[in-house]
Amino acid sequence: MCLACFSPPSPPADKNQRDNQYLLPSDDRWTDGAVVFKPTCIFSAADTIRCVDRIRRHFDLSMKTRPTDSQARVKMGRLIHSRAMTAVLKADWAPLYNHAARHGFDLGSHIFRKIDAVAIASPELGYLENIHQLTGRRLDAVVLQAHVLRHSGSYATVQAYSNIHISWGLDPKILIQPDKALLRNLLSEMEFLREEYKSLKAEMNQVSKVSLDSVRVIENSDKGLSDVEKAINKLRKRGVPAKWRTIRESDEDIRFVLYKLREAGAPLTKKNAISAKVGSSRFSEYRQRNNGVLLPDGWTPGGRKEGVEEETAAAPKRKREEPTGLPAGAKVIVPQQEVTGKKRKVIAQRNKQKVKRDAERFGGPDNVTTECEGGNITKAVEIKGVVRDICTD
Repeated sequence: MCLACFSPPSPPADKNQRDNQYLLPSDDRWTDGAVVFKPTCIFSAADTIRCVDRIRRHFDLSMKTRPTDSQARVKMGRLIHSRAMTAVLKADWAPLYNHAARHGFDLGSHIFRKIDAVAIASPELGYLENIHQLTGRRLDAVVLQAHVLRHSGSYATVQAYSNIHISWGLDPKILIQPDKALLRNLLSEMEFLREEYKSLKAEMNQVSKVSLDSVRVIENSDKGLSDVEKAINKLRKRGVPAKWRTIRESDEDIRFVLYKLREAGAPLTKKNAISAKVGSSRFSEYRQRNNGVLLPDGWTPGGRKEGVEEETAAAPKRKREEPTGLPAGAKVIVPQQEVTGKKRKVIAQRNKQKVKRDAERFGGPDNVTTECEGGNITKAVEIKGVVRDICTD
């Protein structure tokens, strides 16, 4: 925004509003015509001044080196030429540039003076309300805009800079700078929350440490237990699925539990089995299936494989071999069409299909052939409802 506003403007348009009206050049309060005093918006005064200094250094402009003749404004305006500004507008202000192009307007850096004037008078930024709170007087937006544009007294000129609309896209309360007292309160609250967070973090670390110590005590709590209690605790840590895939796996797991209990010297009772993480109904069903025999004699967990599914799928049924109706050593000659003409591929495919069908009909590919080499051919024999030639050895 500073590109359009910071090249030194001409003296104020209204001579009656000049700051030097009743001053002599020798007075300390005298202000050079190329120096302006104006409010800033959006950016702070310090940031605006830094931007001006940076532009002046880039173009080597100072109070001594700047042009002072009648063409001074033209010469300085050419430094930031329209070709460079067009590239900037296309890249960073594409919607605005395209909107102007659709309506046939030439868009240059001067648009930023319009944005500056409209923004400072907008209720979203709240500058007029701040002036009223500080001074107790209401200031017209046109007067403030005239000071921003440095056209004090020439209010008709301000209208030419007020023909744009700014869509902020944010709530006005977010755009207005908050009160300093409110900011101080927020900072104090943040500092208090930081201390609370540190305290909570220290307490959580202490609780975590105590919990970890408790877990270690529980892990080492087997030292004063009997062999049966140790075996039960160990069995409770084994992996048990939510649902057993097969009855065989469930039974193998129960036998394994009972084997370990008997190995530790515990009686094979339902109570001990339940303590070792075996469900009550599951144990009862197991005992009923095995006619009360809890652990078969000689059973060991050596052949027990966890996670192995039982072969539940029945073995495929063997097809009953049907009589082929052929004499021993005889084969059916499948008639083949001669492969000629344009449809060779189609004919070859049909011949293959014929062989496949007859092979299924007469008990397999070993019982069919397409040629009878060195054998006897019996013509027109009816077999299984069809008429075929038979080749016999």
